[in-house]
Amino acid sequence: MFVVDKMVDEDRQDSSPEMHDVKLPDGTTKSLGPSARDAFAVFEDLCLLANSEKPNFLNLDFLHKTFALELIESVLTNYHDSFRVHPELIQLLRHHLCPLLLKALSERPFSVELETESEVFLMLLIKIITDEDHPQWMRVLAMEIMRGLCSDAELMRNVWDRYEASGSKVFTALITALNRLVTEKPAMLGVGTQMMGLNVPAHSESGPMSASSSGYSLDINGVAGMVANAAVGVVGMMGGGAGLSLQGSAMKLQCIDQLDKADSPPIPESYIYLLGIQCLVSLCKGLASFTGPFYTQIVIQRPRAAGEAVNRAPPALDISTLPPDEAATKHLIIVQNIISGGWPALLAALSFVISTNLSDELFVDVLASYQALVN
Repeated sequence: MFVVDKMVDEDRQDSSPEMHDVKLPDGTTKSLGPSARDAFAVFEDLCLLANSEKPNFLNLDFLHKTFALELIESVLTNYHDSFRVHPELIQLLRHHLCPLLLKALSERPFSVELETESEVFLMLLIKIITDEDHPQWMRVLAMEIMRGLCSDAELMRNVWDRYEASGSKVFTALITALNRLVTEKPAMLGVGTQMMGLNVPAHSESGPMSASSSGYSLDINGVAGMVANAAVGVVGMMGGGAGLSLQGSAMKLQCIDQLDKADSPPIPESYIYLLGIQCLVSLCKGLASFTGPFYTQIVIQRPRAAGEAVNRAPPALDISTLPPDEAATKHLIIVQNIISGGWPALLAALSFVISTNLSDELFVDVLASYQALVN
């Protein structure tokens, strides 16, 4: 704090101090006064220590990451105005601290000890995803993190269990955001009538597949047409210029692994929509992969009593008959609540995506997710 206070006093002085050249993270140099140079060096070392790296200025071999982050938070809280007039400090945040937070969130995004902080980060990411005014690279970074979150089925169940009951609606906001994202630019996804069924019109913006803040409505005939055409096969799905495929839309190296670069890499315009579809697929498959084995074990593989007729169509699982104190039962109830509360947005998003111009690989994934959701 004393070092930053000296920088603040230096900024208020009318006389010009002796300037020193300092190398910035982007490779450029900038002339700073003695106190500003010291503040820059100390803050940079705090960021390095928080990232388990060796400091350049401070004579320290180790500083606990939590303590380093607390010091950084204290500086940002008390001297945020100074950061606005010292862009070199903003560079330190962009180069050192932001990658650290993004990596930490993508690798271990949920913690009981950081429940409130996790909620704030998740809602911030969701806001970035839905706001088209943010730069493309920022939205893509947020979606890459979301793809990692959605692929963790246990994490998604925990998010629902911890936040939906308290009224935060984080999971619901995530599903709504994904639905808005994938329907953002229909022309880019090659929306056509090939999956709408015979004599079934394609959806318009004001049609039955449109989503609003009040809810969702589905055209059953349209859904039936999709399934009918899917059953007889899809011919020429990838005809035409627009559409999604792993080859044409994916990046060889995701953006979150290129945070050491000063400029954002070239990003295919359709990449963010591919990420959205992958999130939806992961969510549906995660729910099915958890409930499927339990259903098989409890219902299908249950020994039949003497004289009991064979069920050609296994009955639905009655969760109320299961032991309420078992962890598996609690998670099955969570999955049931997720489906009950989130199916309108999930089904609306999948119904739209399945009508777009997808590659064979993506189409199979989306159709399997559709099946997993309705089963």
